[in-house]
Amino acid sequence: MFRAAVDVDELSWLRGRAWALAIAVMTFPYYWRTMPDRCADRVAVARRVLADAAS
Repeated sequence: MFRAAVDVDELSWLRGRAWALAIAVMTFPYYWRTMPDRCADRVAVARRVLADAAS
């Protein structure tokens, strides 16, 4: 739904997924104990990115 709304090519979509996954993963080591809510949000982002990649 969102992808259709932004109307981007496949390479741009792949690049966006890569950035989202990188940002999500980078926060884990630093915030795991100090900001668990932020980490939970980033886990959700990572799961959505990986689910999109699998479809």
